[in-house]
Amino acid sequence: MRTAARVFRALADPTRRQILEELKRGELAAGEIGGRFAISAPSISRHPLPARAGDAYRQPQLVSQRGLPDAGAAEAEDRRQARMKIAITGGTGFVGRHLARALVSDRHEVVIVARGVDKRDTSILGTGATFVPASTDDAGSLRRAFAGCEAVAHFAGINRELGAQTYERVHIRGTRTVVDAARAERVGKIVYLSFLRARPDCGSPYHESKWAAEEIVRTSGLDYTILKSGVIYGRGDHLLDHVSRALYTFPFFPLVGLRPTRLRPVFVDDVVRLAQAAVIDHRLSRETIAVLGPEELSAGDAIRRIATAVGREVRVIPAPVVLHRILGWIFERTMTVPLVAAAQVRILSESVTEPLPFADAPPADLAPAMIFSVERIRAELPPGGPFGLRDLRLFQR
Repeated sequence: MRTAARVFRALADPTRRQILEELKRGELAAGEIGGRFAISAPSISRHPLPARAGDAYRQPQLVSQRGLPDAGAAEAEDRRQARMKIAITGGTGFVGRHLARALVSDRHEVVIVARGVDKRDTSILGTGATFVPASTDDAGSLRRAFAGCEAVAHFAGINRELGAQTYERVHIRGTRTVVDAARAERVGKIVYLSFLRARPDCGSPYHESKWAAEEIVRTSGLDYTILKSGVIYGRGDHLLDHVSRALYTFPFFPLVGLRPTRLRPVFVDDVVRLAQAAVIDHRLSRETIAVLGPEELSAGDAIRRIATAVGREVRVIPAPVVLHRILGWIFERTMTVPLVAAAQVRILSESVTEPLPFADAPPADLAPAMIFSVERIRAELPPGGPFGLRDLRLFQR
């Protein structure tokens, strides 16, 4: 498609059209073209023009880019000038703020919609993006935030229920309100970030609510892309942040479940690249895409790799799922950001390597490529240190 677009763009250039008119009268050598159009003959060697006007549908010959405007450069220039206005729900969260930074760096107009700002990283507010403090079930605020937007990246979500922030409210009611506001403001595209194993009737409110949100997006009537992602890592994530701090705090690390599970960790920049392709380049239309890293490894090996990056030696031991459920219940009620939440126990109790119930692989040029290497992990780690009193809700002001 891109090759065809470049050919048609080349044929639309006024100088090329004049040359084509001359070619209708007969074949011309490169020197003759140069003479008639003030282009030096040696420069006419690699520019896309058909040999004869009647051959325009065939593979073009190449004529020099020095004498005529370059189609690829024109396309790139058009893209630089064609800035978009994009809203990101959950734009202060881990993946949302990475996407926001990438879009702002490309000089797009970004509107961040979120209930608040992650106190661990408030830098997103200084990027030039517009911040709209609102929940995803606030229809009026969403419509105002989406006004003039060409796309919405719906990345808002929770992995634990806290007070009024329930899975039903955030994932289901919130997604329905986001879709309604997007339709009302004539937004052209919605990209939804879901979970790889989200599915109906599995006994997990988290999984089931994310699946329900997917279905709301699919049946919205809007152009959409659903990214069903596995475990995402990068600067400011939960995986590297909490696992590394746990390694500083405890002499051992308990794995979820007695049976071995496997992961395919995906780097956040790879997720952002897929989201950008859907939002900016209008790719992956009406598709559900599995987002997985290129390497599959056991959960134990993933923890050991993080330990190596941190420079710690700990025992990695399997522990019953029921023990983790108890710990999750306690951590959710005592920690500001739980070491593990009930939904995460369910997520980690099964392998996170295959999508359910369905999803397509991304195109080869968009497939995640970053390996979960010690060097990559080390580059994304937060400042080292154990958990402390500041991590307990009791000691928060």
